[in-house]
Amino acid sequence: MLVAISIYSQDEYKYQEVVDVPNQTPNEIFINLQTAINLVYNSAPDVIQFEDKDAGKIIGKALFHYKGPDKYIYTGSEGNVTYTFLFDVKEGKYRMTVENIKQEGPFGTFTNSERFEGRYKGWGDAKKQTVYQNYKESVINYLTDLGQSIKSKVVKVENDSNW
Repeated sequence: MLVAISIYSQDEYKYQEVVDVPNQTPNEIFINLQTAINLVYNSAPDVIQFEDKDAGKIIGKALFHYKGPDKYIYTGSEGNVTYTFLFDVKEGKYRMTVENIKQEGPFGTFTNSERFEGRYKGWGDAKKQTVYQNYKESVINYLTDLGQSIKSKVVKVENDSNW
């Protein structure tokens, strides 16, 4: 298994994970990914934009809500974070990619920058950087948890096949 956060043009983050599933055919992996997506998002039709079983590809859009832990310090930083997810299936493995990560709030496109260079009314530099670091950690933790959740459901299906 390989977990990587890569950087693209304009310093955009891209989360990518390759998961080995050695005892499943591409068809089984594809079906198990559909099931996992349905369980994670509660309704696959609401998030899946494109799927092609023969090509082994699933593409979707989803969001999560970011809210900082301290109401006073983080006022104004709250907002939905949207992203695109892609799954590519091959024999014995799949690749999960999350990209186009954007917040509908002060932070906009999620980048690899250590500092938030944007302006936000009423935020001094120290507050701005504190809020940004929390936001960054929250997004990375969310993506890591998402990858693990999908993986656990796809691999669990393999382990539960002899019930």
